[in-house]
Amino acid sequence: MDSSLNARWYVIQTKPYKEVFAKEQLEKRDVNCYLPVITPLTEYGRRKKSSFSRKSECYEGVPFFPRYFFAEFDVEYIHTTRIKSTPGVSNIVNFGGVPATMTGREIVELQNQIERIIPHLLAEATPKKGEHVEIISGSFEGMPAIFEAGDGDKRSILLMELLGNTLRHSIENCDFKLLK
Repeated sequence: MDSSLNARWYVIQTKPYKEVFAKEQLEKRDVNCYLPVITPLTEYGRRKKSSFSRKSECYEGVPFFPRYFFAEFDVEYIHTTRIKSTPGVSNIVNFGGVPATMTGREIVELQNQIERIIPHLLAEATPKKGEHVEIISGSFEGMPAIFEAGDGDKRSILLMELLGNTLRHSIENCDFKLLK
């Protein structure tokens, strides 16, 4: 981590879906990074494919600013070309050729604002009791259901009609989607 007095925060643009990878690569180069992420509760109906197996997994989170995150470094010690050549990084955001920078105080204020906003976003993204959903993965794929309640951070309880009976079933949040 760059502890220089001249270190500034820069806005980094990544290649599509490479925010976490680019952040990890910069951290290996001792660059302090901030990637705001919305937690899994917003991930109803979204899965990612694992590159190591056929099994899909739920997303661990969604970047708050898709394709962007923040990196703190001193250009006297780590040149911008080293940052831009990092795998997953597309560019450093600039205006008129001058890199966009932020102070540490501005980053802290941004973190505080995001922490205040996320609970409201999660409340809007979470299905409400009684809303109709469709199961999109697993042995009940294609079946309609009714959202009953959350079941921890990554699962929810759904009501389904099966052979004339109402069945309560706990299912991963990424295995169903809200019907509009």
